[in-house]
Amino acid sequence: MQIYLTTTIAGSVEPEPWDPTTERAVYNHALGGWHRPRRLVRYSGAPEDGLIAIGFTAVALLAPATGPMADAALLWLAVVAGAYVLARKRLPALRRRLAALVPARLVASLPTVRVEETDGGATRVAVQWH
Repeated sequence: MQIYLTTTIAGSVEPEPWDPTTERAVYNHALGGWHRPRRLVRYSGAPEDGLIAIGFTAVALLAPATGPMADAALLWLAVVAGAYVLARKRLPALRRRLAALVPARLVASLPTVRVEETDGGATRVAVQWH
């Protein structure tokens, strides 16, 4: 008897997960189906995501098992996590603005890549050159 424990505490797979459009979060290849998003953490970079990062960092810093180098690395990772929380909702708009700055000639020379997970468990990757 095998027990599969695959789940997510976060949201779904959209580029802007604070505006969810799907109930698919994690594909379980062993069971052949999608797990729904639990949304205990609404999305990657949500304020509660930052609080979890700070909490885990505090526990690790207070543990006697970590040395000064590990403590410094943990603090830097906490700073990066905090910056990500502050910037996360702005990233899609920033991406659109930066994409508008790329010359059309260069965009035309780049391939279009599409990756999708099917209901049957396969992953399809389509690369199209213009």
